[in-house]
Amino acid sequence: MTLTTLIRRLSIPCASIACSIPAQARAEEPGKALGPIAPLSYDAAVTGVLAKPFEGAHALSDWGYGVMLSFGLRWQDLPLTGGFDLQAIRWGRASSLVDIKLGDSWATLEKSRLDQSVLFDTWLRFEPPRWRVRPYFEGFVGLKLLETKYSLAFPDGNGTTTAVTDHSTASNYGFGCGLNVLLAHASDASGSALFVTLGVRQLYGGHAAFTRAPDSSSVDRTISFDVPTHSTQVLLGFSIHVQRRLPPTDPAPP
Repeated sequence: MTLTTLIRRLSIPCASIACSIPAQARAEEPGKALGPIAPLSYDAAVTGVLAKPFEGAHALSDWGYGVMLSFGLRWQDLPLTGGFDLQAIRWGRASSLVDIKLGDSWATLEKSRLDQSVLFDTWLRFEPPRWRVRPYFEGFVGLKLLETKYSLAFPDGNGTTTAVTDHSTASNYGFGCGLNVLLAHASDASGSALFVTLGVRQLYGGHAAFTRAPDSSSVDRTISFDVPTHSTQVLLGFSIHVQRRLPPTDPAPP
């Protein structure tokens, strides 16, 4: 047997043994300990909003649009989440007729408005915590700030106020429902997940009050009118459910 043949025969088992050592070491390496899941979890969402104008819409193109940021907290597996949201919405232009009394007679004016609003709400939501498709129901209450640009004109075109921007506040309350659909789970087995959200909200609230002259020639006379602040919203966006893992506890000494 030549030296070359002997080296070849010895190299094969040596290589097999060398390759098996790291594999055995990895197999015998204990798994990394994972800490318990924190009892408090968090929900955050970014949502696009379509909003029906306060005084109604003739077509979908009249609807307003905006964005909503929301944040919530949940304790363990309770099906209740509490939180708050902030919305910025630009509504479409709305026109309507109003009857007012000028002296001893009544007149009909056409009111044209363009609204922008900021809404702040606190909400309570009922939602199953472990389903892949999670229907939810919510109630909310808060405050809305309206910035309204409007003008008043006689329907025959005679006498028109210039466009005026005014501000007012009103209460905000309502209810909503929707679905959260699971897109992906976190890889750390904590329960964190990404969802797509589709929902509907019905808004109610107090009236916003504005006072202006009916036309440019009668600035010494003013009229007051109230703007209803009811609306329907369609919500579409993404939400993140976050659950933290606490540091692993040290094993008790023997």
